Amino acid sequence: MFQPDKLTIKAQETLQAATQLAQERKHQQLRPLHILQALLNPDHGIVVGLLQKMGSSPDKLLALTKAKI
Repeated sequence: MFQPDKLTIKAQETLQAATQLAQERKHQQLRPLHILQALLNPDHGIVVGLLQKMGSSPDKLLALTKAKI
């Protein structure tokens, strides 16, 4: 069984942001794209920095994610 209280604070914050995003858009389910969009927020961890170091564009990925949602 999934226990959110066992996650790190940053993981909990990211899931909360993703859930809020889904609710704002009146989506019935939390989808991976909601989580990805929350992860692409620089305030929610190191994902943006890692993507940049890999030569990827977090801004492009964020734009694609927003278009799909």
